[in-house]
Amino acid sequence: MRVLIYSVSAGAGHIRAAEAVLSAFKRRHSTVEAEHVDVMKLVPPAFKKVYADSYLKVINSLPSVWGWLYAKADQMPQTSALASVRKFVQKLNTSAIIDHAVEREPDVILCTHFLPGEVFSDLARKRRSGRGRVKLNPKLAVVITDHDVHQLWVHPHVDRYYTASDEIAYLLAEREIDPRSIRATGIPCDPNFGDLVDEPARQRLKKMMGLHGAPSPTLLLNAHGCGVNGSTAACALAEVINNVLKKGPPKTILVVCGRNEKIKEALESTIKAPAGSVVKIYGFVTNMHELLAIADLSVTKPGGLTTSECLARCVPMVLVSPIPGQEERNLHFLLENGAALHAQSFAHLVYKLRRVLNEGELSGRMRQAAQATARPGAAATIAAVVLENLMRVKNQMPIRLTMVQRPAPTASANEPDVATALFP
Repeated sequence: MRVLIYSVSAGAGHIRAAEAVLSAFKRRHSTVEAEHVDVMKLVPPAFKKVYADSYLKVINSLPSVWGWLYAKADQMPQTSALASVRKFVQKLNTSAIIDHAVEREPDVILCTHFLPGEVFSDLARKRRSGRGRVKLNPKLAVVITDHDVHQLWVHPHVDRYYTASDEIAYLLAEREIDPRSIRATGIPCDPNFGDLVDEPARQRLKKMMGLHGAPSPTLLLNAHGCGVNGSTAACALAEVINNVLKKGPPKTILVVCGRNEKIKEALESTIKAPAGSVVKIYGFVTNMHELLAIADLSVTKPGGLTTSECLARCVPMVLVSPIPGQEERNLHFLLENGAALHAQSFAHLVYKLRRVLNEGELSGRMRQAAQATARPGAAATIAAVVLENLMRVKNQMPIRLTMVQRPAPTASANEPDVATALFP
């Protein structure tokens, strides 16, 4: 059996979701020939520049414009003139994606972005109407990678949709998609994030990371996710951390800076850890699943994949800098489910972190809310259901799925109080 997984490198989330499903196939179904391809490697450079690069520039420099475009596109009928122009431009630039699939003759095509989903849905429409010339007849599956659904994801000739939650499955059905073709699995993150970590394992990880004896609670902070792109903003973030460290008992703060050395240098020169507290600043990391395993709280942007990774680890979140559109909708979902708070500015962030890290016992309930919302086995479930459906079509013995229920996290007496969101 051959499965092709197509994603788009417009942001990292779609790629990570595809890699998570690929990893699940390799871990659990080694006889399946699975391959992941970023379709931006198959389109003309000019189209990639407009489609992916321009998207990233707009959300970074003109986020309000992106939010307006996102809302308008969600209300736009697929038969509108603008939608027709968009599809025409896509058709001119995506033929190599179809050629790639034809060459490999997959049994299943699984898409973690709406662009390849639309390309192959249109191909299926032509085939089913008798007008298709391409000899390609795979099952088509689409994985929605946010805690919401947008009109751009909705295509009439998709055989199976995988959604973040039952609510999103309902919203998708309201957009005239057959409910029988929808499965609420969660957003797939790397299976490593779903591995159970008990307290002895946590302590072993801390020792391995050079944090043996470091005080609790532990805060994991994504500097880039806080909208920090330069040394000035990094110094402002450092003051947030200094303010948090000043009040309350000693704590551990882990800061991930990515590949931006200027941010890392600015933070290292500005953060002043008081006696008893520990601050560790990282550049680019590949062990986020381990960092989250020892974290009690995460500060990050509300991306679909990033928040799903936190949920899989049962880590509460303070969410910052949401992109208008999909990330704002993710934010509302997580606030409603009690797994996150929202900090609208650095001043708000200081207050939120002080409240969470230094007060009360409500963080235990927030952690439990994260666990209740999490779907850590999403990638494994999607891989298994893909094969189960394919085997059923081929009249083979279906795979029997077993779900593992994780034990509820235990709140300790030292876990801090968590306020509900005080602002939008």
